[in-house]
Amino acid sequence: MRKEYIFFFVLLGVAAMITGFTVGFFANYSFIEQGIEQHKAAALEKESAKHELVKDEVHKTEDTHETPVDKTGKNTATTEANVVTGSNFVVQPMVDGSQIDIPVSPEDMKAVIAMLDELNVADASTYELRIRNFQQQSGLEQTGVLDSETLNAIIQQVAIKHAQRNMYGG
Repeated sequence: MRKEYIFFFVLLGVAAMITGFTVGFFANYSFIEQGIEQHKAAALEKESAKHELVKDEVHKTEDTHETPVDKTGKNTATTEANVVTGSNFVVQPMVDGSQIDIPVSPEDMKAVIAMLDELNVADASTYELRIRNFQQQSGLEQTGVLDSETLNAIIQQVAIKHAQRNMYGG
């Protein structure tokens, strides 16, 4: 068989496969779309169930008047409550002067609080006051809001602290 014929049949086969995939995709698009919506709904339910568990834990702690402590022995009562009731957004200023609120999960809020602990930012009665303490300590505008500038400063200071610890030991 000649090379031209083989090349032609290969191209014809590839074109048939692409056409079949395209027809199959468009024929089943409504099912694909339903599957995506079901997946989104399941993820949303799972996330709201997680938030309810965190709220229940906070209310349980408040009802029993127990003071929760973390593994270092620090009081985390206000920390855990503010994960649920505090500012669960990072404020991102835009070029046009507006701002957008980027949602932050409770796990991320706990990570921010852990970084503030690592930076020895003084405990406060609310999450906003704790952020304000960090902003004051770092020479940032004291808004009490976790904006992108504050978050970047927290991350940079923790990274520097880790680098110094690795470099000099300790």
